[in-house]
Amino acid sequence: MRQTIDWVTKAAGSLHTAAVHADRLGQADLFSGWAALADQIRLVAAGLDPVAVPHETSPWPSVSDGLTAALDALDRVTTHDGPTDLGLWEWHVREVRDLAVRLETLP
Repeated sequence: MRQTIDWVTKAAGSLHTAAVHADRLGQADLFSGWAALADQIRLVAAGLDPVAVPHETSPWPSVSDGLTAALDALDRVTTHDGPTDLGLWEWHVREVRDLAVRLETLP
């Protein structure tokens, strides 16, 4: 069970790191799509692990890469050992990743 908790915490940390990256892309514009996405990502991260913190630096070149890393960590959690609502949180991460991909492709 401890290893499962580590993967969930790792996923939440990756989400927080992706949110920091999205905030930077929003350039302090509270009405930008990036700022809104950052807040959504933080909500998902808090649902997975309310005390997880972002990594010191982002090892990913894009927000969507960070979200993919979170999904990869969640994929390592077994259904039997993970939280009962794991599928719901994976769905949320996929949704915010799809939004990040869309924002990354805008001119």
